[in-house]
Amino acid sequence: MFRNVNLKDALIREKEITREQGAMRFVYQVFNLLNDEVYADHDILKRVHTRSEGKSYPNIQVALLDEERIFTLDEIRNICVKYRLRFLDAALLKSEIPHEAIAQIKTFERKHGCQIQQFRVIAPSEMFQLEDCDKDPLLFVELESGIFYLIHQWGSDMSWYRKLVMFPFRSFVSLILTIVTTSTVLSLLVPTSFVTSQSGSPGLARFAFFLWAFVSIVAVVSYVGLAFFKSTSSAQWNSPFFKQNF
Repeated sequence: MFRNVNLKDALIREKEITREQGAMRFVYQVFNLLNDEVYADHDILKRVHTRSEGKSYPNIQVALLDEERIFTLDEIRNICVKYRLRFLDAALLKSEIPHEAIAQIKTFERKHGCQIQQFRVIAPSEMFQLEDCDKDPLLFVELESGIFYLIHQWGSDMSWYRKLVMFPFRSFVSLILTIVTTSTVLSLLVPTSFVTSQSGSPGLARFAFFLWAFVSIVAVVSYVGLAFFKSTSSAQWNSPFFKQNF
């Protein structure tokens, strides 16, 4: 019933128990590490999707950051106006923040020992959940007043012609300039026989056609602008509202 103990066998069993316990400790360590990473990702997502109240800047030495990723508010505004984009709080973004962006934020925070509270995004209007109602978003962190650091970019590049197509919508001046240019081109291209049936004063007839074309285009633009709540890029680039006055 009772057997003598072989010390060698007992040592071997003790060693196996130690190995099993070590393996279990390793599994627990990996589990805790993964759990910490999941919690960190969740915390970052929560902060990204929370509207910032007031101003809270991270305590970072700007001189240590990559200069190529630092942009002023004026530079951001110019890009938004040129390509008819919005620069808004990341909490208004309708699409999901990619995991690569979360990883970049986590790396940035751990490297600089800070916790970011304010995130901003450059993207087309349709990507935001605006309060009145070719995607290439850029995620920024506000370092200090008027200074922003580019954390991550995702999506595909915008169309090469977007800047040209959106030129009339940059400002009220660019809209008027586009209308005048279009009216002038039309008045020059239309045959004289279409403008007037009389042989005399073709220049005066073309000027009258220019005025007619100008008024007609202004009427169409005004109707479309009112019907679709459009405004200039310079008026809405940082507005969270769908409709904004010129």
